[in-house]
Amino acid sequence: MKVLKIILSMVFLYCTAVYAQPSDLRVTLGTIATGYSVRMEVNGQYIADIQGDQSEMVQLFHVNYPHEEKLPPDLQYANCLREGRNTIKIKYDLIDASKANLSLRFYMNSVAYAVPIFEFVQKEKKSGEIEASFEVFKKMPAGYNTIMLTAKEISPANRSSR
Repeated sequence: MKVLKIILSMVFLYCTAVYAQPSDLRVTLGTIATGYSVRMEVNGQYIADIQGDQSEMVQLFHVNYPHEEKLPPDLQYANCLREGRNTIKIKYDLIDASKANLSLRFYMNSVAYAVPIFEFVQKEKKSGEIEASFEVFKKMPAGYNTIMLTAKEISPANRSSR
């Protein structure tokens, strides 16, 4: 199953390179989340390839990206961005404190931006939730500064099931 997922990811990246245009909206969403389970949604779309307990990255594209019809159903989530305002929801649960040796980190980069679009870094080993909005454009706006996301801590008694 892992080999199939790797092959599909390679096809996906190839399609990205073939169809990518300078006018396309394209970002990389990444995590460093060893010791955490993670659930992410961008504009209400569940990002299935980010599960946590490792370092992960996925490419996200604008709705109606040229390769959309060629994507397998389990990768359709990637076409979720809108130019301008977007939303992100992240829920992360500490599942193994002994493995959580690196800072928990979430970030979004774009080839069109000289700095990350947003970033979240947490050194404390705890669970939490993030709900935020961010804007993304085909070209980095003048004077753009990275958005530093903040989280709401979740106590073990208040965690909802996934």
